[in-house]
Amino acid sequence: MVVFGHDPDRDARHFETVARAVETVAADLEIVRPGMIVLPVAGPAAFAGSETALAEQLVDQVAALAGVESQVGTADGLFAATLAAKRGHLAPPGTSSLPCR
Repeated sequence: MVVFGHDPDRDARHFETVARAVETVAADLEIVRPGMIVLPVAGPAAFAGSETALAEQLVDQVAALAGVESQVGTADGLFAATLAAKRGHLAPPGTSSLPCR
């Protein structure tokens, strides 16, 4: 195991490849911090055919172009979307609910 100290500049540089991969699928993204991207999904989901198809495209592109695994989640609002992404959950628009486990 290798442990690296906190280095925001290094983290941002490495995350640029992920952001570029996401931009091939959906524009208008915002990098909240290295490791987290948010974007409105209505337009890209309509173009992809569904939110599920969009999520699959995002994960596939990040793996192919950045060489890393990722998770996608959707919900109304940043907090709910962050929790959804940790679970790989797509909350229907207008619900912002997550299943309890």
